Amino acid sequence: MHALAPTAKVLAWTSDRAQFPNGRPTRQTRLYYICQSVDGGALSNYFGAKIESVIALIEVLQKGTHGLGVKFSPIELQLIFNGIEEVLCSLMEINDASE
Repeated sequence: MHALAPTAKVLAWTSDRAQFPNGRPTRQTRLYYICQSVDGGALSNYFGAKIESVIALIEVLQKGTHGLGVKFSPIELQLIFNGIEEVLCSLMEINDASE
């Protein structure tokens, strides 16, 4: 996310300082920055929901990384992998289309 939404560019994109706790953009803010070219279009609601699901997936991953004894079943690991792959593909396609 940092490569597609560098802090300096996100800071220039919005003046809402609530989106920058500790002076850095939130993950959600970075995702909205990346998706700005489709925000307001026909897929706006879809991408809003997608961004919320990405944040939820990141939180699950953090629990697995930072939690003690958190174990994912094989199907859970596959679903996590599928979700990450979908998100990365979408973000890269949006970024490529906006350049």
